[in-house]
Amino acid sequence: MKNTKKFVAGILSLSFLLSAVPAGASSAEVSPQDNQSITSNYQQQLKVSTPEEYIAFLKAKNTPQVNTFSIASTEAVGENNDLANFIGEYTSLPYDKQQKVVDYFNDPEFLNTLVSAQTFEGEESKSFYGGDLVVTNKLVSITPESVGTLSVLPSGGFTTMAVGDTKEHGKAYEAITTLFGIDFVKTRLELSIQTKEVKTNASQITKVLTERALIVQNYSPGDIKKNQYATVVNSAKTTAKLETDWQWDFLWSGFGLTVGTKRQWLQLDKAGKATYNTYNL
Repeated sequence: MKNTKKFVAGILSLSFLLSAVPAGASSAEVSPQDNQSITSNYQQQLKVSTPEEYIAFLKAKNTPQVNTFSIASTEAVGENNDLANFIGEYTSLPYDKQQKVVDYFNDPEFLNTLVSAQTFEGEESKSFYGGDLVVTNKLVSITPESVGTLSVLPSGGFTTMAVGDTKEHGKAYEAITTLFGIDFVKTRLELSIQTKEVKTNASQITKVLTERALIVQNYSPGDIKKNQYATVVNSAKTTAKLETDWQWDFLWSGFGLTVGTKRQWLQLDKAGKATYNTYNL
């Protein structure tokens, strides 16, 4: 409640975030002097009220010299998170809906919902504001999903695992925020493990192959900071759990406030079954 009150007060007094890149300037044209001016303007003119200003804000947010905000993790190469694609989707909306997106982003209660809504377990979706805002938990298969060193019988069937055989399992868990059918924010955890048959009909997790947390895309008016913890394999070596905290800030670091922090986790057992959740800290 304390953070929410601070958040409402901060947004009401400062409103949304302004792109202050000089008109016509590309990222290559931004000098250190311009960068200082841009940073100063960010702090003094924190307002976006039209779709055109929102698009300018996104372009400034993506400018390397002033990109203190997270549009996407550098590791998320190959994802459909290109800013031009997103702007194309956004501008394909009827203009009144483009304006409604901006109006939503100027509404402190909406932004509070945006941060706090995704607090459920399992693959599920929830909608808010008459279906305009949808939050979704989604499990995604990754490579390897389930591969191993099982021996193949002549009939095409599989033998049981022999002692020493290994198998790999991998899953990804995405938390997605959608507005008018467009993905605005997506964070993802990826976890893959190797198991080994240590004795007949008994396997253990022997290695964590992949463990990473990604901001696939973030076109909200806020910054998302990542605190990824090392994957924990339990003492029985039957489960591996990856946890990451996402801190949501709606003003620039050092000048604003933290609205809230969410914890996203993904756990795999030795058979490759996934459990997952996101909740507010």
